[in-house]
Amino acid sequence: MRFQRHLAGLGTLIRLGAVLTVFWAGTALAGPFVQLQVLLPGEAAAPGQPGGKTGTPHAQVTGVPFPVIVRACDADWNTVGSASDVVRLTSTAGNAVLPAPSVLIGGQVTFEVQLPSVGSSRFTAQDQTNLLIPLGSSANVTAVALAGFRFQDIAAHERQAGSAFVTSLTAIDAGGNVVLGYHGPVQLEQLTSQGLGRVSPGVIMLASGVWSGSLTVFRADESNSQIGSVRVHAHLPGDPGRSGTGDEFVVHPGPFARLQLLVPGMVAVPGSEAGYDGAPASQAATAPFTLTVRATDEYWNPVPSVHQVRVVSSDSWATTPLTLTLAGGTAQGTVALATTGGQTLTAYDIDEPAVQSMVIPPIAVTAAAASHFQFSTLPAGITAGQPIAVTIRAVDAGGSIIPTFNGNARLFASTGPGTISPETATFSEGVWTGQLTFFGAGDDVVVTCVDYATPPHLG
Repeated sequence: MRFQRHLAGLGTLIRLGAVLTVFWAGTALAGPFVQLQVLLPGEAAAPGQPGGKTGTPHAQVTGVPFPVIVRACDADWNTVGSASDVVRLTSTAGNAVLPAPSVLIGGQVTFEVQLPSVGSSRFTAQDQTNLLIPLGSSANVTAVALAGFRFQDIAAHERQAGSAFVTSLTAIDAGGNVVLGYHGPVQLEQLTSQGLGRVSPGVIMLASGVWSGSLTVFRADESNSQIGSVRVHAHLPGDPGRSGTGDEFVVHPGPFARLQLLVPGMVAVPGSEAGYDGAPASQAATAPFTLTVRATDEYWNPVPSVHQVRVVSSDSWATTPLTLTLAGGTAQGTVALATTGGQTLTAYDIDEPAVQSMVIPPIAVTAAAASHFQFSTLPAGITAGQPIAVTIRAVDAGGSIIPTFNGNARLFASTGPGTISPETATFSEGVWTGQLTFFGAGDDVVVTCVDYATPPHLG
């Protein structure tokens, strides 16, 4: 008799005579937790293989942290995900920097360790929850000394900002020998006579102590056209003492591509992604401040230009548009914003629309308190009970209207209470216009407008 039956999710059972065979179509489940495995960089878990792992440990650099992985395994080196014991890691290197014991999560834990001295050592994992679990030992790992880095000579003495070039970087010991054991990151910076610049990529990964590839620098520096003032600097992340610097070269700016607009609080940083550091400082309404417009290349390096540029604002009450002429690629002007809240300024090129404009982040404009009130000229002779047209303005100390002044002020006549109408003026955008009627007769009558501030402003 022969029959076949399928069981969903389990596999297929085939019975033929007295023979029963089970074909498993799912994932094998781990057995009980019976041993610990220690993996070093360069090694990978290989359940079912002799020793349960493949690969060869990478040599490590003294003083540089690296990960050590401890796994809870069954007899065939499968991870036992349910294991949550506390594991302690020790080293045969007496001065090894080791973390505190840690709990297995999902049957695994990663320790970050350091080897301060040159030499060979190994790590041992101990289960502190179940002492019946045998110790897990790592393979030997070698710690080597890394003194710094050496760049390949950069062939071209001159290049343009933003153009890539090919070079290589080697990790070396104190004798200048390649440190083959270093597998890890190196941080890069551009050094110029004006300050640090940007390099892309900013971090590279060495393998067996060597990296080769393309680098791009973005900050121009023509201060020394003969030798050059730009160099690329490499160092270990978190350890600037282990470093290396390439030869000098010149970096020229690219063609005129964009305008840069700077206001108080912003400092130009050529070659950076934003082109500046800081943020626009807040400004009081109607208070003038100085702005700077610069011609730059694509990477915010200054370039010469004599174009006309225009500055406009999101504030309809600002003293813009402002037209400026660049001299040597730079122009300065004075503007004032009047409307409270966040207001922007935009600079664009009048002569060449293809030049990219710049909009600065919003400037926080704060309200300027009214310094006093100004009346329009009143007739020399006024008849009691006869209304006259009057305009009253809320102005700052310089006499400029404050368009953000919206509110009430009181009106008084020197002839006494009740001798003027209306007695309240409601201002809109710094101005009140209406009819005033005087009821008290007299010579040299004075009318006064007073707000509700402390102390009050009047006029």
